[in-house]
Amino acid sequence: MKIKSSNAVIITLIAAVIFGFISYRGLYFSTLGDLGISIISAIMTAILLGLINLAIYLKGAKIKLAKKRIYGYICIGLFTILYLILTIFPFSHYFAVSNNKAIIQQKLNNHINQIDSMFIKYENFVNARGFALNNTLNNAPQPLLPPYIKSKLLSLQDSLFPLSYSNTINQTGILQIANKWISESKNSGNIVKVFKELKTFAPIWEQKLITLSKYREEPYESNISDFNSQLNVSNTDAYFTTVTTPSTMAWISALIIYTTFFIAWFFTPTTGIGSDQVASYEIVL
Repeated sequence: MKIKSSNAVIITLIAAVIFGFISYRGLYFSTLGDLGISIISAIMTAILLGLINLAIYLKGAKIKLAKKRIYGYICIGLFTILYLILTIFPFSHYFAVSNNKAIIQQKLNNHINQIDSMFIKYENFVNARGFALNNTLNNAPQPLLPPYIKSKLLSLQDSLFPLSYSNTINQTGILQIANKWISESKNSGNIVKVFKELKTFAPIWEQKLITLSKYREEPYESNISDFNSQLNVSNTDAYFTTVTTPSTMAWISALIIYTTFFIAWFFTPTTGIGSDQVASYEIVL
């Protein structure tokens, strides 16, 4: 019985680790990677483990059966209530996100491709402006000298494609930074991290391109509009933070783990003092 009980305790500990890890991942998803809040799941799991261990201790303790049963049932009741709360959230949230992993990955790839396309669109935008400016200068009412036309075209090119946009030597231009991030993100296994960075970087890069596009080669570009990337990466948080009703798989998994928690309790023999028995420390009058 001792061997079986020892194995049962190990199984209970494994159940706690599995439940705690899944709950941690559920909180990690819902908080978009906030480790400080996610660690709460470890605390809650420790409380669960403490309650079930107390119930096991009470079952085997040499105290009056009536008291032991009451205290034991209280521990089991508290354990069950807390376990049910954690199952509804955050345990089940892990399954909700995992079940949609393929969809989330596809949407993430679409967002990454949008950023890649944004820079292509910007370069097409700049080339179109250069073509339009060249036509305007060559068809001016008063003929313009070729050196003047060339200087205007170079001025536009340098202003719309400065080193802050592309710097192949130091790799410090936003184009190089964005391309590096795109490459790393496509190979990253941490989807939450990529989504957080996407939410942060995409608007910054977009705004920098819009700011660059505000330059005008006066007086020949008075009717030019600013660059419009049509970037749409908003509301990416919803993929991870939307809480849904626990799925059947979540309930089944939670039930299996719940039962596993009690294996050590089942293997613990009931010992104690009956209502008609006297403890060693009591005095018979």
